[in-house]
Amino acid sequence: MCLILIVVVACGLAFLVYASFCEGLESTCLTQTMTPTNNLPSTIYLNSQYKRGTILIGAGSNANAFKTISGGKDVTLDVVSKTNDNTNIAFVMQSCSLDNGFEKGIIVQDEEVLDQLKYTISKYQGKAPEFFGIDKSCQKALIGLAIPKNVIPRLNVTTNAMLNIIGSENLMLREVSLVGKTASATMKKIHLDYEIRENDDLHRAMYINSDLGEVKIGDEAEVITTGCVDWGKKSTKESPNTLFEHGIPYDPKCHNQIACKYDSTIYPVPSLSFESINGFVTVANTQLSNCDIHVKSHDSAPTKMKNVVLKCTSKHCLLNNKIDITSTSGSVDLDSIVADSIAIRTQKGRVSLKHVSQLNSETGITVTTGRGKYIQAKERDVQFLLHFPPSQLFHFHRHVFFYLKHPNKSVFNVINIWTLLHSNCFNR
Repeated sequence: MCLILIVVVACGLAFLVYASFCEGLESTCLTQTMTPTNNLPSTIYLNSQYKRGTILIGAGSNANAFKTISGGKDVTLDVVSKTNDNTNIAFVMQSCSLDNGFEKGIIVQDEEVLDQLKYTISKYQGKAPEFFGIDKSCQKALIGLAIPKNVIPRLNVTTNAMLNIIGSENLMLREVSLVGKTASATMKKIHLDYEIRENDDLHRAMYINSDLGEVKIGDEAEVITTGCVDWGKKSTKESPNTLFEHGIPYDPKCHNQIACKYDSTIYPVPSLSFESINGFVTVANTQLSNCDIHVKSHDSAPTKMKNVVLKCTSKHCLLNNKIDITSTSGSVDLDSIVADSIAIRTQKGRVSLKHVSQLNSETGITVTTGRGKYIQAKERDVQFLLHFPPSQLFHFHRHVFFYLKHPNKSVFNVINIWTLLHSNCFNR
């Protein structure tokens, strides 16, 4: 029995070592190019069977968008030259394998449905060499999709690999959807201009569902130079600062800008929606207009938001856009946030709120725990660290609401909330 266990462990370790060197090993590659006849589709579907590699999406005028690192080497996909001076969509795939004969992937380009473009990508269909049932040919695909400036598509991606959207002023998207058990995503300088449509009951400007993959919108390092949420900016007659005024438009010039457009009251309010089990969800340096943010962490997936502005300036969203986060045991970290309302529900995850400004006086910041009638210091599985501007209103509740407000104090370590709730400082 012990011998069998040793063999199994040894084989497993051998595979892990093999897989770790997979990226650096010399591969045989093949490049394929496709250009659709329908150059202005409203929806682009991309379904890739590859679990290794990256899907690059950028503007048809941005050659830098299609540069990446693959196998430890700098690789540039020649996609832009296929766009006919940024007027056509272009698709390029470089597929690779360690074993000769398995490098050619299969691409199906489907334009049968009017106004739709579909790409289905499959690995080589032959029997690849295996190691304990695992394909050891290390098949991977680097895919580039160039979108011209005159196309604003809905992008629907199904994959278990990496999606990388490299935004620019020449790339505008209508919607983004990404689904895959291990799918991960990085989006920088993304511009999303959502409009409601038929057969869209959930009104999702963005929907990402990945069990294990990391999802990142924006780059935390960028906020140092952009001033996306400028707490110290003074309001003048020539340049009024309406960032903290409820219902009043304001452009903080964040690198990532997402706007939801609708001319009637609809339910649910259009949103960015994320679902994960154990993958990281990060939103940084992002401005949303008339959109909500919904995050569901079904297990230990952490949620982090930094430098995010979320305001409703229309009666159709009732002047109340919210950040709504539901977590089981994943941590929640919000830093430098401006939103109409915030609701956080957690069973036993850590919650940290720092520099948070909530604008709608009829709502608040609500943190709900899943254990105990009160949040007590001895319940170490639910901990809060808060840093608010003075006189900010926020709520905690389990079965009842607590309204905590103090005219001077702006920092509360709510690990000791039981003491705080019963101190005289909150009875003023």
